Amino acid sequence: MKEGRAVKSERVVLIREHVRKAIESGAIGVGQKLPTERELAAQFDVPRSAVRAAIVPLEFAGIVKREVGRGTYVLAPMARQAPQGDEEVDASPTDLLDAAMSCYPAICEVAALRATRADLQAIEECLGRVEAARDNEEYRRHDAAFHMAIARATHNRLLVELNAVIDRALGRMHWGDIELIEGDFHDHRLIFEALMKRNADLARRRMVAHLAGARMVVASHAAAPNP
Repeated sequence: MKEGRAVKSERVVLIREHVRKAIESGAIGVGQKLPTERELAAQFDVPRSAVRAAIVPLEFAGIVKREVGRGTYVLAPMARQAPQGDEEVDASPTDLLDAAMSCYPAICEVAALRATRADLQAIEECLGRVEAARDNEEYRRHDAAFHMAIARATHNRLLVELNAVIDRALGRMHWGDIELIEGDFHDHRLIFEALMKRNADLARRRMVAHLAGARMVVASHAAAPNP
């Protein structure tokens, strides 16, 4: 018999508190690696996606960092906290994309498992607006709406708020003449297709690829010589 969503949410909170207390007590110190997703999933009898959902807020707060193929490491003690409410955050395009890379793939994975038909329709409508964007300003606005629609499809208020923090930073961002619009439409379509297939791992990987492409655009722009 499948567990209810409330029970799973409780276990996500339990995992997060378990990790927080281990860091706070010094049982896992700065520079040390957390137990693997597989170990935590077995310990709390949950799928690995629940472990990722538990760790995402700690990643966003800068307390831990996930390194693909290596594990998740403690970066800072628990005294460091995430931004609260509508507090303004000064961030560069690189900072913003780093935050998105920490959150969006996990959000996308959860959305693939929980999205309703109405959620998928809302995401597809946002996708259509992204693909119809005529300039960078339109693209950024509709791209933000696309990511927010995915966050809402998780039906997890905390993940929606994490997405909203990034969204608020995006609204204050000065991108200059960085052309993120170029060559990016196909990524959104691939992400949507993975969500439609309910393939959480594929959705996550396609989101990572999408953000990695945006990072390359920003890095290329930063490296370009001034005219």
